[in-house]
Amino acid sequence: MTSINSNQAQYCQQLLDQGLRYFNRGEIDQAKTCYNEILTIIPNHSKTIFFLAHAYAAEKDFNQAVYYGERALALAPDQLNMQVDLAHWCNASSQYKKTLATLEPIKDKITELPNALSHLGHAYRRTGQVKQSIDYAKRSILLAYQHFSNHWQQFITQVSRYHIQLSVDQYYQLYQNKANLSQLLQQVTTWYQYIKTYRLDLGCSHLALKESREGWFHSENRGYPHQFYNDILLQLPYWRGEDLTGKTILILTEQGIGDETMFANSYADIIQSAERCIITCDPRLGRLYQESFSEAIVFGCRKFQRPWQKYLHQIDYVCLANSLFLYYRPTVDCFSKQAGWLKTVATEKQKWQQVIEALPPGFKVGIAWRSLKNRTGSDVAPEYLNIEELIPVLKTKGITFINLQYDKASAEIEQLQQQFGITVHQLPDLDTMDDFYALAQLMTLLDLIITPIISTYNLAGAVGAKTWVLRAPIPNYMNLGETTSPFFPNSFFYIKATYDDWSAVVEKVANDLQALTKQR
Repeated sequence: MTSINSNQAQYCQQLLDQGLRYFNRGEIDQAKTCYNEILTIIPNHSKTIFFLAHAYAAEKDFNQAVYYGERALALAPDQLNMQVDLAHWCNASSQYKKTLATLEPIKDKITELPNALSHLGHAYRRTGQVKQSIDYAKRSILLAYQHFSNHWQQFITQVSRYHIQLSVDQYYQLYQNKANLSQLLQQVTTWYQYIKTYRLDLGCSHLALKESREGWFHSENRGYPHQFYNDILLQLPYWRGEDLTGKTILILTEQGIGDETMFANSYADIIQSAERCIITCDPRLGRLYQESFSEAIVFGCRKFQRPWQKYLHQIDYVCLANSLFLYYRPTVDCFSKQAGWLKTVATEKQKWQQVIEALPPGFKVGIAWRSLKNRTGSDVAPEYLNIEELIPVLKTKGITFINLQYDKASAEIEQLQQQFGITVHQLPDLDTMDDFYALAQLMTLLDLIITPIISTYNLAGAVGAKTWVLRAPIPNYMNLGETTSPFFPNSFFYIKATYDDWSAVVEKVANDLQALTKQR
């Protein structure tokens, strides 16, 4: 333990208080500066290290949050709040085994902590222990409902007092009561959001166990879209499977662009059911959707934009995109066996056909290896790869590889060329991040696409391209418990046997790819 004098102790406490004020105002860099200065004086001050971990978490740098969280916990191993927060950061950075290692030894201490139970359940699901995840999700939901109910009752009681105080004009008490009321309302709202999060996790677990109806039902509790659509969801009737003959329905997009692409699987059904269907989507999908769903009115727009507002008086129902599956895809048997539901204009593919023909001869294979949210190096989550791990595949003779990675991958590709003499072609006119129409056209012309489960996989499947999917041994709830994808029948999965090692899967892909070239 570092020895400090009283002046240093007082100075560090002032820095800690100032750092907390910065943190609460959202000035995270300033907060980190305060915390780091404390650590130059008291290097092993667990509380400061823990606050520094929270600062990194606030910036969504969960790998750093885990690093500092582990340091803090090593210095104060009995701090339950540190253990629970560390588990959350481990989940957020896909370090699910660390979550289990953190929480499993203290199961008896978290029986009344819904957040901790939820973190543990999520880690169980992501490591293939789905039945345990359902148990913990249900327990967290029950506890959260109890907290919600208690705070709601207190809120109602305070509202009653508020009206009494207002009538007798007790201003000081009124002020105090309004503060309590605001705090209680915030707690009610917080627990309501927790319940939705826990039920979403429960829904994902049900889907992974082939319990589609329960899965889609609970997944309706995803809270993310409501920050954009709360007003319209309250203003219009929400569609619950009613007859749409002669009716107009507004379908609101949600989640990321990969999920959006997958949710469009049921759009043809809703278009056929309704008199008129208005669909919103990410601007990058606008043209694809307009050509694929020509009988609908399609708006490519950001979630906060309202170009469909002019039709508001004509709209009978509103529905979030993922909710359609509860009615049109209640079981695996309800999915079409035909590959692809997104279309592009055939004549415009000639440009990309010419680009492909100008490349070296052989099989043309598109390749991607990680998600945008994962950095290169040791921080890559177990669902994704470093490009170096694909070297046995990239060395396959008779194959021309084309980069489909949708972030800035030039440095990785150039390093691959310099160190190993392996070429992955980057098409100069292809914007893999923003031009999804061109990307979709290219995908339909390739012989094969190799990718983990990212938006590249979803788009390839949606246009019917043949895809080999590199998967970690983590149940993907959107496969609905199947070994193949109900959404994308042209996809074939290569699932690694162990959590941390891609080598066997990569070798299998390389061998299969070599065999494929010999069949041509």
